[in-house]
Amino acid sequence: MRDTEAESRRLLGNKAWNLLRRRAQGYSVPPFFILDRNFFFRFLGDKQERYAELLRNPSEETGEEIRALLESCAFGEEAAEKLRRELQVAMPRAERFAVRSSFILEGEERHSFDGLFQSVLEVPRGDELLQAVKDCYLSCFSARATGYMLRYGLFDEDMAVAVILQEMIATVRNFVVYTTNPDSGDPEELLVVYDDAVGQQRTVLSRTGEIRRSTVSGAPDEADEVLFVRLATLAGELERDDVPTTARRFEFVEGKSGSLWLVQES
Repeated sequence: MRDTEAESRRLLGNKAWNLLRRRAQGYSVPPFFILDRNFFFRFLGDKQERYAELLRNPSEETGEEIRALLESCAFGEEAAEKLRRELQVAMPRAERFAVRSSFILEGEERHSFDGLFQSVLEVPRGDELLQAVKDCYLSCFSARATGYMLRYGLFDEDMAVAVILQEMIATVRNFVVYTTNPDSGDPEELLVVYDDAVGQQRTVLSRTGEIRRSTVSGAPDEADEVLFVRLATLAGELERDDVPTTARRFEFVEGKSGSLWLVQES
């Protein structure tokens, strides 16, 4: 079982593998399609050896050099057409996609890449979707991302990028839930970050979903109080499934029907 899990993570990256796992466990996850490491290396084509060489000898210029290498690559018409056909079969009703990177790196789960990689939202089918995939590849080797990897000695010749094409569903709000409050470091507090009509809001919850403090002025309405309990309960349940790993980050969207969908975790 462990060997199979390791092989899947190596093929898909942790983010994509976690989505597959959560869907299999019965959680609400928007439909998605994964472009795995093999798709990435086919995109590199005859530049694979140069890519591996850059990874073997990382320096401050490595990110810029890999980005230049990726910029010089293009999706062949055969590969593009194959993807269009497969996507039509797998997700025939999806009109717009969230395109997210799933970085493939040994030990990636022990590090925080929060905010370092790009997601592209509301992408239609066609050439724009392929460009968004390429943009995700490029973002994994930005100056910030490669600086982080250099600082912690994370460069690995085997590293690659998978990409998740996830259907955009009609939503009311997006919520990012940290199961350990990053502002206080308190594992008994959850932090929920979301946008409302005023701007970005930060609400600190107890483990049971009780509001401890918030940037929102005034008392919360009953519907929001219930929603925060649901978020805390769901995030806590997901985190417990990952023990001994804690301090998780989950992103949820609230559908127009009031349902909560898990869109990514790290």
